[in-house]
Amino acid sequence: MTANARAHESIQLLASGVALGHYIPAVLVQGALLDRKLRAQLHVYEAGLSARKRAMLTKTRDRYQDDFRAAQIGQRLHGLLNADPLGPTATTWYGSRNPSVATFVVFSGQWAAVLAQSGIAPKRIVFVQIDIGQSPSWKQHEEAVDPLLQNGATAYQLSALDGSQRLVTVDHVSDIVQWPARERVIVVHGGGWALGPLDAAATAMAGRGWRIQKMLGSRAPSENTAEDIECYTIPGDWAPWKCPVGRPFPPLFAVGEYGGRQMVSDGQRHQLLKMMGKSCAVVCKPGGMSLAGSALTATPLLFLDPYGPHESENAAHWIAQGFGLPYMEWIARGSDPQDLVSMHRRLVAAVRKSVSLVDLIAERAGG
Repeated sequence: MTANARAHESIQLLASGVALGHYIPAVLVQGALLDRKLRAQLHVYEAGLSARKRAMLTKTRDRYQDDFRAAQIGQRLHGLLNADPLGPTATTWYGSRNPSVATFVVFSGQWAAVLAQSGIAPKRIVFVQIDIGQSPSWKQHEEAVDPLLQNGATAYQLSALDGSQRLVTVDHVSDIVQWPARERVIVVHGGGWALGPLDAAATAMAGRGWRIQKMLGSRAPSENTAEDIECYTIPGDWAPWKCPVGRPFPPLFAVGEYGGRQMVSDGQRHQLLKMMGKSCAVVCKPGGMSLAGSALTATPLLFLDPYGPHESENAAHWIAQGFGLPYMEWIARGSDPQDLVSMHRRLVAAVRKSVSLVDLIAERAGG
């Protein structure tokens, strides 16, 4: 097939909004593919679900933000929220009857059943696993994933080491903020759903000479927030499946002293990633996107408790590479900035010889 013919084919990026780790990487990949003049369309699984099921997702998110223990238990039931089929119309649209589609890139396991039913040739499918461990969305759809892999589908694992011991990053990194230019800031967040003991984690660093930037998700800040803690929030009604065109990222607001909110980002860019890139470290649960963001910005991670077994594997992998530490261990060691410097330098070295997921996808699609 000629290069001109390839240019008219599209790459379908199949993401999920049930966890932002299955959504944000797809948005970043789409932007990079479009920059390469390739056609790339993004689809969010939950857009095809009923309004009732989407409301259930939002209610579950709010409950998990308030009770991390419930989240740790409930993640085992994660797949039940997405049990609705998308229906024959969607299955046909994504199927082999659409010859203009060159490649389907799957960021969440829910899509595997749709692709398996649609008759798409497996060689046109690329699976991208965001976590080092197997997350619930993949584990609960193994029966659809495995036959596709056995019959020609390709799989890549973000933030892992490839056969040449190169770190797999979302894309090439050329604008890392070097350590002397970093702000004395620590970002505290709990992933897309703002899960975990964020208040306690931020308070533990208060008064130690750091400026803390705490991501609250859609929660309101606590009443007794220390002066060196900045709070940021996203609107409670924001969801990946209803983003305005051109604004695919969560809008971010800074919370003022009396609860007022000032917009920091309208969703055109990934503001949290930008903040991470200027900071000295990120305190977070070990989600897959946290690892990806750490690599993209060469920013060390200090880990809170994991959300599930797959996140435990994420933390173990990042710690083994020298890119992160358990948060409480770092606190017990005296919260030494030199630990962060060493991790940052190891990340910079790894990123310089990394392999780009976007390159792998573009090559696979013939772009």
